[in-house]
Amino acid sequence: MQNNTPQEIWDVISKSKKPICCIDSRMDYDAFCSALLISELIEREFGVEVEITYTDDIPSDMKKKLSDLSKLVGKINFKLDPIDIDFDKYDLLIITDSGTKNHISADKDFKLPEDITIINIDHHNSNDFYGHYNYVFTYLSATAVLYDFIKKLNLKLDKRLATILSLGYLSDSGFLQYEGVRPDDYKNIAELMEDYGVVPSEVARLITFDESEDSIKCKQLVYKNASIDTDNRFVYSYITLDDFDEAGIDPKTKMRPLGIRGSDLLKGIDNTDYIFFIKQKPDNIYSVSFRSQSDKVDVSKIAEELNGGGHKMAAGGIVYDANSIREVVDKVIQAAKKTITI
Repeated sequence: MQNNTPQEIWDVISKSKKPICCIDSRMDYDAFCSALLISELIEREFGVEVEITYTDDIPSDMKKKLSDLSKLVGKINFKLDPIDIDFDKYDLLIITDSGTKNHISADKDFKLPEDITIINIDHHNSNDFYGHYNYVFTYLSATAVLYDFIKKLNLKLDKRLATILSLGYLSDSGFLQYEGVRPDDYKNIAELMEDYGVVPSEVARLITFDESEDSIKCKQLVYKNASIDTDNRFVYSYITLDDFDEAGIDPKTKMRPLGIRGSDLLKGIDNTDYIFFIKQKPDNIYSVSFRSQSDKVDVSKIAEELNGGGHKMAAGGIVYDANSIREVVDKVIQAAKKTITI
């Protein structure tokens, strides 16, 4: 598979009269920031408004933080799943930060529309170049890929747009702490500081400061439900809808905007090679996030067995129609045994 050039993709975008951008169904800042940034650039450069959709809602604190950076947040069609969209009304579908081709939808039966041009901008190594036009590199974040795209087109940012980009870039990379950091990543952040006045401490405040009561409760549940299997060298935890109810937390709470990734909380435990965290959603759907602590364990391979994908050291999947946490755990273990050879 080969990437298109930024100019080839920009030329296609320039001809669109009715583009739509569907944000990946996972909840993180990189997905939202990459979608907002490219939509703002299209509106600025071509005077064309991009319709933006997301399959669910987001917490009010995250919505406020993003709204303070982009007026387009107020125009996002929340709670609109792509399976319910009539794509015949549009002439271009833009997808950013989605490592698998059907992951913009929460519906397992969703398939990408066939009669619309698709642009795919992403950073996951599980991405199979599903777009008609693709710009996919295994960088730290989709916003890192988008920054490369922007620079090659000689497009200019301002502090606000650069802060949107930095929010996605730094949040998805753990502030440049995760596996896969390149010298260019440090150079990019330095450029954003020098050229546009981005202040990383202000970005950090958006992500990590002002921790809510729900955030503390979620962390307590992650640790309370943790189990360690030293024989098979993994650790896992989970949060069910009943856990949310008993703790007085809205079950629609999204852990990632709260600054919590359940799998990250369990990293560093001795004698374990990988971690997974399960979160129950309505309708017997379970999201599973993975982290690897060993060069010998590629968690993206496990995730691919569970309707997902990602990176070697960090990935995510979805289990449908399970009746219990135990059933989900068993499915994950079966997938791990199928893919891990140590």
